[in-house]
Amino acid sequence: MARGSIARSFGADNIVAIAIAPGWVRTEMAREFVSRFGEAVAVADIPIGRMAEPSEIAELVSFALRSSQRSLSGATLDVNGASYIR
Repeated sequence: MARGSIARSFGADNIVAIAIAPGWVRTEMAREFVSRFGEAVAVADIPIGRMAEPSEIAELVSFALRSSQRSLSGATLDVNGASYIR
């Protein structure tokens, strides 16, 4: 069942469904890619010119999980430095 279906089907039961969709995040996997192909290749399609830091994702998760953010239900939050726009 997709996030949107969960949000619509269970919203009345106080179930919140949010997708966080990160692009490049500076993790060990990203470091391996950078060491192999270079930072310029990794960030070539990121308009802001850098990867997200894990702390940025953590802050967004913390915000999205606040009980005051129930209206986010059904949303996809892209964290990709504008490399993908919905």
